[in-house]
Amino acid sequence: MAWHKYEVKVGLPHTSYRGLSESRWLMTAGQIYWDALSEELGKPISRLRGAQNETVYATIVFIEESFPENRGLWAFGLDDTVRFLVSVRSGGPLACDGRVVWDSPEQLQEFENPDAWGQEKYSAHPWIRFGSFFASPTSLGSLQLTRPVAVEAGQMDKIPFEEQPTQHLRRAQQVKKLEIIPDDWKCLNPQALKAEYAMDPDRDTNAAGIVYFASYVFCLEAAERQALERQPQRWKQEAIHHRRLIKRRIAYLGSARPTDQLSTEVFRFTHPSENREGLRSCIRKQESQELLCVSEALVTPGPEPIFIHGERIRQKAER
Repeated sequence: MAWHKYEVKVGLPHTSYRGLSESRWLMTAGQIYWDALSEELGKPISRLRGAQNETVYATIVFIEESFPENRGLWAFGLDDTVRFLVSVRSGGPLACDGRVVWDSPEQLQEFENPDAWGQEKYSAHPWIRFGSFFASPTSLGSLQLTRPVAVEAGQMDKIPFEEQPTQHLRRAQQVKKLEIIPDDWKCLNPQALKAEYAMDPDRDTNAAGIVYFASYVFCLEAAERQALERQPQRWKQEAIHHRRLIKRRIAYLGSARPTDQLSTEVFRFTHPSENREGLRSCIRKQESQELLCVSEALVTPGPEPIFIHGERIRQKAER
């Protein structure tokens, strides 16, 4: 299996006050995944067509993120160089996925082969997995599964059955869970904590005219912060603002219209022996209550900021 190599220099568009912005970094990693998929298919993603010459997109329907506790989004900042290694696999004529391992060039050598790593080495680096279906936009703003024609996909490895995007989507649809939060953790709020988000066509759409996958992550981040600030508030305000994402899974179950009002429901979970919290969220259309997205995340409180001569110092990753 080929692992494609890319490098990105971190700039202001990638960042927030917490380091790398999760939603913006997912945009960057998602584009790199699509670039690798284009290489595997033998043509740019923008030129994929179905049997009726309709435009076909590798629509992201599932995301998994994992970060070592000393090398997360918070540990990278302006002018850092980040190396990406990307592997694309086939799930049949309508599905594919991309495994994206990334880190500093000092930590991730140019000709590494993550398939040869054990689990311990793999989990020592930040990584993202994107699951996709091939689909075409409809006149109603929804998506229809569409097989791309005239592509070269025969050399890609196959996705194991248990890792197929459909397995995660089915689980999310049936029980609204994604198996990030341990079963023995206690729910802190039996009633969902709700936050509203108004879609904006100028901000939240992509070239296909549909709501961009990363826009839902903006919803999640805002709702999660508000939920952590509600009672019982276990962490100081500064720790909430600088919270650290350790793991997340997202399953996309529907499509919002660019003018929809969305409502995000958040349930918080924790265990007496843990200083982490689990956040289980559902994004729905406010008017119809149609379920669009399910997410589970593990977060830790951010550390107290460091100041030298009155200037806040970013806490760098261990090199």
